[in-house]
This record gives sequence, structure tokens and C-alpha cells, in this order.
Amino acid sequence: MALHEMIKNVKIIDEILVYLVDKGYKKVNINFELNKNDAKILVTINHPKAELIEALKRDICAERGEELEEYGWELMGEDHHSCELQQVGMLIDKVEVMEKENKVQLLLVRKM
Repeated sequence: MALHEMIKNVKIIDEILVYLVDKGYKKVNINFELNKNDAKILVTINHPKAELIEALKRDICAERGEELEEYGWELMGEDHHSCELQQVGMLIDKVEVMEKENKVQLLLVRKM
């Protein structure tokens, strides 16, 4: 895998973490799994605020985009706003927001 592809995965994790810390979360678990066909990022937040699930669904609303994929991903992290998660949406193929016993899990999948 090319180095710039690995850096994209790291930037996705960075954006999610900054977003959650900005929302006041102080304990976030991130699990990263890299396979031949995809990269999976599982983010677990304990004791989420009620509005977090809707905010995540709303803010990661973009579809994967070729333009950002090739050029714009390098700009991620330059200026942190909640709209930065739209850029994350443009780098991933699938997102799932799941509620479990006093937890929220966010699964991001990026195909290689």
C-alpha cells in the first residue's frame, strides 16, 4: 500500500478524534484494522450525549469523491470545524452509527 493511502487513513482517525474532543468527549476508543481490501475504523464512545448520534449522521453525510480523494485530502486538519467530517465522508465508502448499552459505535469502512 502506498504511503499516501496510509496517511489518508490516519487523517480520517485524526478528524474523528478532534471532532469528538471538540464536542467534549474525554474518553474515546479507536480500533483500526487494515486488510487487503479495506480499512476499518471502529470508534467507541461511552456515555454519549443524546444529540451525538444525529450529529454524526448529519456531519458525515458526503459520499466518497474522486476530487477530494486525489487532491483535497491533504488539506484535512488545516482548520477544524464540524464540517470537516464531510471531508471524512468523502474518503470513506461506508459509515454505520450503532447504539449499544450506553455506548455509540461509529464504523467507517474505506475500500482500497
